[in-house]
Amino acid sequence: MSLLHMAISVLTPVDCGQDMQYYECTPSCKNTCENFSNPEAKCQCGPPGCFCRKDMVKRADGKCVFASQCPVKAICRANAKFSLCESPCRPTCENPAPAPCNQPCVAGCFCQPGFVEDVDGICVQFRNCSNMLRPVSCKPDEQYYECPPTCNNTCEHLNEPRVKCQCGPPGCFCKKGLVKGPDGKCVLPSQCPVKLPVCRENAQFSKCAPPCRPTCQNPYPAPCAEMLCVPGCFCKPGFVEDSDGKCVHLEHCSKNCRHPGEEFQECGKSCPDTCENKGHPLSKSCPYRCNRGCFCKEGLYRTKEGTCVPLKDCPVEVTTVPTPKNPPAVKLPDDCHGCPDRSACDVFCKTMGVYTGLCTGEGHLHCRCT
Repeated sequence: MSLLHMAISVLTPVDCGQDMQYYECTPSCKNTCENFSNPEAKCQCGPPGCFCRKDMVKRADGKCVFASQCPVKAICRANAKFSLCESPCRPTCENPAPAPCNQPCVAGCFCQPGFVEDVDGICVQFRNCSNMLRPVSCKPDEQYYECPPTCNNTCEHLNEPRVKCQCGPPGCFCKKGLVKGPDGKCVLPSQCPVKLPVCRENAQFSKCAPPCRPTCQNPYPAPCAEMLCVPGCFCKPGFVEDSDGKCVHLEHCSKNCRHPGEEFQECGKSCPDTCENKGHPLSKSCPYRCNRGCFCKEGLYRTKEGTCVPLKDCPVEVTTVPTPKNPPAVKLPDDCHGCPDRSACDVFCKTMGVYTGLCTGEGHLHCRCT
């Protein structure tokens, strides 16, 4: 063909067939069923012309098909089967239980379950391995086992009571006192990576955090210095714990109160009205501070049981105190909600949320909720 005819043919509109398109540089790499998964296929630019569109490959009959429609023409040996995607870490006579490897999967023939690959690449049952009578050379931190341990022998299954203990096939495994780490190396159990619990959304694990968690009912809890830190999942900074244990922004806290006679307040009292502190003025132990949460409506008082009732329905507590001989001049003053004893203080603090009540102070006791 002359150069003129070639130029004319290039400029002439090309009508490609179904599932085909025109290429100035036709693909010559991974464009057929034979080489689309071949990593050694060399990519070069072919002459202009029609070829299968980009998401299809050419089958042996010349039709353009999707790669999944290509026929599998792999002839595997006995006890092996073909797989398009299998781990390259194959079980062998030398290593019948290989550690998981992070290498990408590959296509090829692989031994069927219950078989391992011998030195000749033949799939055999482990008891038929040709090297069973040879001396076994294990790695420095490994030893040969006729019955390798399959229970609590890896960092993943360390101290896992649900793992069933069974006898594995003979081979090399970590020496006693060592376990296999995630990278396949034998390490001391203390060297295993720490398994962090899976926390909910907007929460994070902490080895040592104060148990006084910010909640929707008490987003700014007083420091609980008297209590030890505890490990667990805690809300991230800027989040508080709602009634379901979820970590949410304060503005997303539910404004629905549980008990009748309650209402949600953006700025409630530090020492709300209760049946125990009715008629007593607020003391210095109740600083003015906004508390966001559910409070009894105006004119109602909270009982020890946590309900809101009118003043007339507050239970009347009659305390009989025996008169001792030569009674000492002792007076136990009340603060905003009183502190007659530890139990009464504790009951009151529980009506405010998950708190513990303590009678504190010198000479003038007051109830402190922590």
